[in-house]
Formats: sequence, C-alpha cells, structure tokens
Amino acid sequence: MKRLFIVGIAAMLLTACGSEETATFNKEEYNKIGSGMTLDEVKTIIGGKEKSTYDDGTFIEYEFDGEGGAESDATVTLMFNEEEVLDTKIESGLLSSNET
Repeated sequence: MKRLFIVGIAAMLLTACGSEETATFNKEEYNKIGSGMTLDEVKTIIGGKEKSTYDDGTFIEYEFDGEGGAESDATVTLMFNEEEVLDTKIESGLLSSNET
C-alpha cells in the first residue's frame, strides 16, 4: 500500500511539472488573433493556456489576463462556437482605459 501511495505522488508531481503555463495577452498578440482561428492557433501565438473556462453549451469562453495594457487588471475573453473556432474576442483594459 505504501508503494502505491509513493507511485501516486510521483505521478502527480510529474504531471505538474509538464503542465502548460497560464498565458497572458499583450496588445500585439491580441491584434494577431482573428475570427475563425482554433484554440491551438491562439495558443501558438500567446504561448500558454487560459486562466479560466466557461462552457454554456453553445459557446466556450476562455479568459486570459492582459499585460502591458492601458490598465493593470486588463483581461481578454475569447468565445469559441460549436465548431471550436473563434467567434468573438473581447478586451477590457488592454487597448484602452475603462471609464467609470
């Protein structure tokens, strides 16, 4: 039993070491992203995975943090349709300031 526990811990550690880093968007990367792209194509540009995901059955939303934008808490939301291609991209605070 002890041996099984040690093997399980080792497997978890190896999985964590190989996990993909969470990506952030800068202005240039955001401008390269366009409708019709796949998530893999987006990840090739930004170099990592999303911060969070929401699936409502029709669209899958992926949220990323922005960096080097107009605001320190910038975000980018990408909405992929049922065909798993980019349908909508939304930025908040990356390209311009949010006025309240």
